[in-house]
Amino acid sequence: MSAKNSFDLLCAEHSKHPTNPYMFPSPKTGEMYHPDSIVNLHKKILKSAGLGHLKFHDDSVKIELNQKAPNIKRAPI
Repeated sequence: MSAKNSFDLLCAEHSKHPTNPYMFPSPKTGEMYHPDSIVNLHKKILKSAGLGHLKFHDDSVKIELNQKAPNIKRAPI
């Protein structure tokens, strides 16, 4: 995805709630997501993708997604 496409997507998202100070507000409260909500969402995404546990911030893992299956590689330490 190009930087222009990313920017356009972010602008479109912001236009859904232009007066809200948060870029991705909770649809339930309109406020910032609670950190536990992000962790739980991350776990659901991993499970639905058929992936095991991955840290939310893990610089040693590179995930390449394609239409067939994810390709997970660990960077050399």
